[in-house]
Amino acid sequence: MKMYVLFSILSALLFAQNPEPKPCDNPAVATDDLGKKFRYGCFCGEDYPNIQHPSKKSYRDLNLTEKQELIAQYNAIAPYDDIDKVCQEHDICFIIFGRKAESCNDTIYSELNLLEDKFRKKESKENHYEQCANLASDMGSVFHTIFAPSDDDDTLFDLGILMINGAVTAANKGFQESIDMLTQEEERYPPANVKCMVSEK
Repeated sequence: MKMYVLFSILSALLFAQNPEPKPCDNPAVATDDLGKKFRYGCFCGEDYPNIQHPSKKSYRDLNLTEKQELIAQYNAIAPYDDIDKVCQEHDICFIIFGRKAESCNDTIYSELNLLEDKFRKKESKENHYEQCANLASDMGSVFHTIFAPSDDDDTLFDLGILMINGAVTAANKGFQESIDMLTQEEERYPPANVKCMVSEK
């Protein structure tokens, strides 16, 4: 938790240097495939967006100043919505602490669950809140499995657990989608041009 607090402070300081980020261009629309090719908004998805430091070095090899410069590039883009903002913060956390920082994964899981709860409380107001809740829930549930960092030194046992959890998650998602098909005709996730915002502006 201390690591994430430090990340929040550093990120806030860098954001202050760029108070007017440009809008998220061509945000990706969520699809039912929450695998390696999944994309949403401008920041949600593995190796997405493909923002590189001008030196072209991997973020793993950047010094502190270069990491700050790379983070400034991320902060120069405004997240599409609240879900995308969580993904942006997760990307920045990885840049600061590396892919093996468990607090980064734990935090995005917790933040997506919090967003789901907030969207569920708004479901009766507009249908898109239910779709946003579904998206936050599904992303959170698969994050430690399908979206797990590929460069972690997993043991054979850990890899086995990862595969089992991935299969169970996929089965649960398929079951929920079957229920959705029986109870409603709308898409499970928000369509294009619909933002998932807890507080609509």
